[in-house]
Amino acid sequence: MTVTGRPWDEIEDTLTAPRLEALRLEWLEHPPVGDLVAQYIGYKPPPPPQKIEHQISSSDPSGIGGLISRFPNGFVPADR
Repeated sequence: MTVTGRPWDEIEDTLTAPRLEALRLEWLEHPPVGDLVAQYIGYKPPPPPQKIEHQISSSDPSGIGGLISRFPNGFVPADR
């Protein structure tokens, strides 16, 4: 798991509510370095990906028409 350096399975087997609260309090006093750097440089996580609806019809069994309709001007923007 990020920040702790331990694998998820180990965390799952050993993390209790009191330990989680102790971690939370520790991180409030001494935030992880990655969080501090992200805050300093103004990092904002990217928005979650949009759900793509796959509609298959008898006239377009491969679904290529739905893909083409997502790019009406024929160009794929660099942010996708």
